[in-house]
Amino acid sequence: MADKQRQDSTEGFKSKPGTTLQFGPLAPGYGLSLGGGGVRGGYQIGVWEAMREFGIPITGVVGSSIGSINAAAIALDDYELASRVWQEVNLTDIIKVTRPLPVPQDLLSWRNIPALTKMIREDHGLDTEPLRNLLDEYIDEHKLRERGCPYGVSIFSLTERKPMPLFIDEIPEGQLTDYILASCALPFFKATRIDGNRLLDGGFSDNVPTSMLTERGWKKVIEVEIHGLGRRIPVQETDVEIIRIEANNNLFGPFNLDQAAREARVKMGYTDAVNAFKKHGLIAAGVIPAQPLYDSSSGDNVSASTGDTPDKS
Repeated sequence: MADKQRQDSTEGFKSKPGTTLQFGPLAPGYGLSLGGGGVRGGYQIGVWEAMREFGIPITGVVGSSIGSINAAAIALDDYELASRVWQEVNLTDIIKVTRPLPVPQDLLSWRNIPALTKMIREDHGLDTEPLRNLLDEYIDEHKLRERGCPYGVSIFSLTERKPMPLFIDEIPEGQLTDYILASCALPFFKATRIDGNRLLDGGFSDNVPTSMLTERGWKKVIEVEIHGLGRRIPVQETDVEIIRIEANNNLFGPFNLDQAAREARVKMGYTDAVNAFKKHGLIAAGVIPAQPLYDSSSGDNVSASTGDTPDKS
């Protein structure tokens, strides 16, 4: 779709006649932009929890890579399901594991590299069919479209060698899972193709795709950075309020599914969101959050430098 068409398409975001304006760039609230970064995306669930608690409306949501999956859950407004999946998902729910891994809770642990290299070589990339099955089970495309919350994914077209940002109204019906998987298509995963077009992870396009929202008219955006590698496209509009929420560490690595790391990420996202919202006046200074804030000095039994769980023996 041409840029002119993209900028003029805010008509599709208006609420149905007779209803309160809930979604779109003119609705009261904030667009939400979620960055990529693997399982560090649990941090974004904590941010969402804080937005729900303090009644900060989400008027549209876009994401890159894992952010595109979280964005779909947010567009569906199913926090309980998303929270449960984040607590329960295992590596075998994301990729097919065809060889024993010494550290199964952290795919990119240095101890897994020999087995991982053989898996990639033997299968021509890691097979993400389990992730497809998970998305098909939990992301109801029909419900997402019916709810009307603007939802977008950041993708890179290797075939055309250019970014391919797409909103739900630009994705053919019945193919949403395909495009979410494309946004998560890391180079060491099996090749993702749609209509002959080789597609790559959103980090190659725009890893925190705030510009997708601002180009469609959003003037107030909350963006959540989880330190995934990738390109950033600067926002060109000068009259946009952007509240940036990001962790001050690497969130225990991009593929570390250790239980302590999962829980810590959510708490950190919640804490950083509360602090950011207080700073920007969205929460009164004296308000006490319902959840305890994360205390980094308390220690979680996870190594932030390697992503490996320390030896408990």
